[in-house]
Parts: sequence; structure tokens; C-alpha cells
Amino acid sequence: MSPLPPFSTLSIFYQSCSLIMNMKFLTFTTSAIFSAIGLTLTAFPAQAAIIHYEFSVLIESGSLVGQTFDGTFRYDDADVAGSPQATATVTGFDFDFNGANYCYGNLCNGSIGETIMTAPVAYFAVFDPSAFVGLNGSYINGDFSFDFNNAFVSPDDSSFDYSLSALPNDSGVGKPSYSAVPEPFTLLGAVSALFWGATFKRKVGHKGSGQKLS
Repeated sequence: MSPLPPFSTLSIFYQSCSLIMNMKFLTFTTSAIFSAIGLTLTAFPAQAAIIHYEFSVLIESGSLVGQTFDGTFRYDDADVAGSPQATATVTGFDFDFNGANYCYGNLCNGSIGETIMTAPVAYFAVFDPSAFVGLNGSYINGDFSFDFNNAFVSPDDSSFDYSLSALPNDSGVGKPSYSAVPEPFTLLGAVSALFWGATFKRKVGHKGSGQKLS
């Protein structure tokens, strides 16, 4: 049989089928790779690592009432020690408060207006060193100060207080809230799971749409 003309109907049909099959194989291979990576990363328990947190402080009284101030900190979970309430000194701290930046350790970048403070301490629940319950640390400069106060059982019980000056109305309290930042490996595992789930759903939907009702 002589070769098909390069632009014949059969040739175009054959090339289209080949392209579709290659795309399906690539989709399956890609999803399988992502799933294998995710399963590999989640199959082994996490070793000692730097734990990252973001936090915000909602001011509930005083001259700054209603304002929210944000920050971030990190610690090495290999440093968590102590009983009955474990602690870990943070390795980095960054907090923007009332128009100024306060930092410690590897989160200080040497920018103008940056104030370096002593290291805050991360506290964990009594008899549960895996449950973070708040920071404990302070900054004092004359009549100006702020304090993070840890809890004992739940981070919901942690608190914050501040004083901007010696004036009575220039001090107040706030409510900190903390959220852990997922590690990159955790995010990769989640992405691979979502990718595989979406691919499987498309395949099931495609098969279902081709069925005829009797």
C-alpha cells in the first residue's frame, strides 16, 4: 500500500488520534508523578524543622482600639523542651506595631527604622509539647512598651498589652491570633492530591457522559 498523502483525510485522522493518545498518556504520567511525590513526602514523619507562624493582634482597648497589627515568627522544633510546659526560643521575629518595626534574629533585615528586641519565647500547652499556645516576650523603652502573654492550654487564652506613653488613655490590651504556615513539602503533597483528584473526576465524568440511557 502506498503511503497516505500528507494532507489526506485518513492521515489527518490518524495524526489527531496519535496526538490525543499522547496527551492522555502525558496527563496520566504527570498526575502519577505528582501523586508519587506527594505520597513519598507524606510517607515519612517530618524531622526537626523550622516552624513558621503568622500572627495578628486586634487591639481591644486604649488609644489604638480597633486597629490590627501583623507579624511573623519562627522557631526550630528541635529546640522545644521542658516540662510540664515546653518552650522554644524563637529564631526570628518580625512585628509591625504603631508605625514601627520590631524584630529579632534572622527576620531582621537592617532596614531604617527597624528596632531589634530580645528574643520572644514560644510556649506550648501543659503536658503537650506539640500544641503551640502563644508567644511570651516584651519590648520596653521608657514609658513605651508592649507584651505578648502566652496561655497554658489554648492559644485563644493568650493576650497582648501595650503602653504608648505615661498618659492613662495611651495603654490598652489586644487579642493575638496565630496561624501556622504550611511547610513547602506539605503544600506539594496537597497540590499533588488535588491534581490527581481533578484528573480522576474528569475521566469519570467523561465516561459517564458517553453512556446512553435505556
